[in-house]
Amino acid sequence: MYFGEAMIINESVEISVQKGMFFRFKDGDIEILYKCSSFSGKERVEVNGRLISEAKNFKKHSMHSFTVDGVKYSLQLLAKNLLQGDMECSLNKNGSLFQAYKLKYVKSSKSFWIRALPSIICGLFFGIAYGIDVMTLWVLVITVGISISVIGFWNRGQWECEVDNVELSKSVRC
Repeated sequence: MYFGEAMIINESVEISVQKGMFFRFKDGDIEILYKCSSFSGKERVEVNGRLISEAKNFKKHSMHSFTVDGVKYSLQLLAKNLLQGDMECSLNKNGSLFQAYKLKYVKSSKSFWIRALPSIICGLFFGIAYGIDVMTLWVLVITVGISISVIGFWNRGQWECEVDNVELSKSVRC
């Protein structure tokens, strides 16, 4: 996933490097939307399109509490392990878990050498080309930057999501 590219996990979870994370919860006619950005730290909670809560937070744990039609909700985001991309966004209804999205970033299953081989080949090729004055330094920098982006795209991982829905008494993979 790269800038501008949104990864839609399911109809309720979307992740984008540029736009942040979106989590949608549905409780009857009530739609709760939680938006957060890892760059700006901005968080927004909307209920049926109306802004309920807004904050800035760079901590590993965030919580928003609000009441809709006499029902108390609390929404929290917990980044369990930032290095491994392990996080959970949950909605509590009247103090009990209503629904939770558990996300985990799973790295590519390709072996190290298969992932490293294109980088090694590109490095050798560009190093030799620069060494024998076939390309200038600025062309080398640009081509290495493009190569790193392409190789990074090829080696990218995938988000996995598990949904715990207490109302339906089930836990499913997204």
